[in-house]
Amino acid sequence: MILVNTTFSVDNTIVDDFRQFIIDEYIPSAIKMCHAYAPLLTALRQGQGPDDPSSSTLALQMRLPRQKDEQVFASEFYQALFGKMALRWGKKVLYFSSVLDVLTDFNDGTSR
Repeated sequence: MILVNTTFSVDNTIVDDFRQFIIDEYIPSAIKMCHAYAPLLTALRQGQGPDDPSSSTLALQMRLPRQKDEQVFASEFYQALFGKMALRWGKKVLYFSSVLDVLTDFNDGTSR
């Protein structure tokens, strides 16, 4: 199993709109295109990150079952969704993704 963590720095003027985009478009697209499951959207607590009152930090974690799903994420999904984000918000949303191999998932007992 693969865990994809994407961290977003979002301008506070659009953070509510962006969060709704993640819920309404990004996650359903990831489920359909990449077989993603168990999405978890989180926000960095106030005072825990850089002292930039103009932005918020959100992180989205999703699990992917197979390597070929990660390849779809890295190519087709990335182009479609991240391109849409760039057109809609430009530099008001910055992001980076990390792809991790899950060694043990204590929620479902999966281990390698």
